[in-house]
Amino acid sequence: MNTSRAARAALAVLGPLALAAAAAPASADVLVIGDPNGPLEGSTRPVTLHLGDGTSRPLARVTGVLASPLVPSPDRRFVAGASPNGRIRVIATDGRPPRTFGLPGLSGGAGLAWSRDGARITVWGPETRRRRRAVTQTCVLATGACTIADASRTTPVGALADGRLFRLAMDPAFPDSSLLDQDTTEWKTQTAAEIAQVRRLLRRRFRLTLTLDGRDGGPPIVLRRVRQSLGRGLSIPAGELGRGAGSTVLGTVPIRYGLRTRHRDGRLQSRPTLTFGAPSLLRVTPDGQQRSVPGKQFAFGDGDLLGLGPLLLPAFAEATNGDWVTIGGQRKDHALVRTAFDGRTSPLLVGGRPASAEVLLSAVGVPAKDTASGREASPAFPIDYESATDSLIVAVDDRRGRGYVLRVPLSGGRPPTVVVKHAQWQFGGVAAW
Repeated sequence: MNTSRAARAALAVLGPLALAAAAAPASADVLVIGDPNGPLEGSTRPVTLHLGDGTSRPLARVTGVLASPLVPSPDRRFVAGASPNGRIRVIATDGRPPRTFGLPGLSGGAGLAWSRDGARITVWGPETRRRRRAVTQTCVLATGACTIADASRTTPVGALADGRLFRLAMDPAFPDSSLLDQDTTEWKTQTAAEIAQVRRLLRRRFRLTLTLDGRDGGPPIVLRRVRQSLGRGLSIPAGELGRGAGSTVLGTVPIRYGLRTRHRDGRLQSRPTLTFGAPSLLRVTPDGQQRSVPGKQFAFGDGDLLGLGPLLLPAFAEATNGDWVTIGGQRKDHALVRTAFDGRTSPLLVGGRPASAEVLLSAVGVPAKDTASGREASPAFPIDYESATDSLIVAVDDRRGRGYVLRVPLSGGRPPTVVVKHAQWQFGGVAAW
């Protein structure tokens, strides 16, 4: 099955994130790939481990950019990421040389999951070398052997911390991208019969099934099985939004197709329409228990950020109490907001003030003239969660364009600290535990 426009559109809205499991290790560490003042492209870049006591330890050097978020192994001995061509880069936290696994050919942005024992790692995404299809590639660390499995009928959309995958199976009759990948702004001349055929397709109901891999190779757990039509709306689990030790959260966006028609110069014309509904979050535990709640949408002030417009920014990591942290949508300062899974929100406070970029930078000693403020300020972005210190790892820029990676305690009782400061965003990845 070709990846449908509906699924890709939902992924574009949600921006799926494959994040590290939140099991608490003995120490606080933030692994950073990249030279704070070096070039982004070209030469190799250092990998450095920044410890909770403020010291740092160089580990290795790597080349290239890792397209997906970095995912630590369950025992934290390794951190893995996928390169843009689907190869798996594994970095040892004890300083041994990095290793590369797998065959090239997967598109960037692939998902990653470790097995529960840390012996295998699986990467998934569209294969582009020969023909576009969804595949999974599993590699054994001890031997370096990798196997590829066709996942075109059951496309992975996320994983649990134990490595089991969530898979979306769509009706074999579901239309491929040749029908759905059409410009929604362009009018196309068609016959009445062709338009009638499209309308029949929009009314047809298709089966969608969401499953979770069974334990120890057992039968899959069916989470949802629905029949929906393109015209009334498809609720498609678009991807993983956060992965914790106790659950994984998937994002679902209702997508509805329509068809507009008109007569111009004696010709019948049509153009497709595509409407997104309110997103929702689906939280699933390892035994298959699930809970769904509405998500939150927000826009950056009165305008768009990089042309993205309103979007869902879910929790980036699951804290021990199950709360999540997002960028506040309606606040002009874009302060970080703590959101419980039932939707209740409360501001994340630093020194008694909401944690905006300006407040965070002031707290780590950046001069007031350089702290971000006003409508054009860049938000502070949560990029990971350090479970050992119950802290957010946050990226923020000042007015001079200098970037900071900060450790921000969730309790508010301790001040933020600087993990690393850089002249420009020159990092190939950040992981915390």
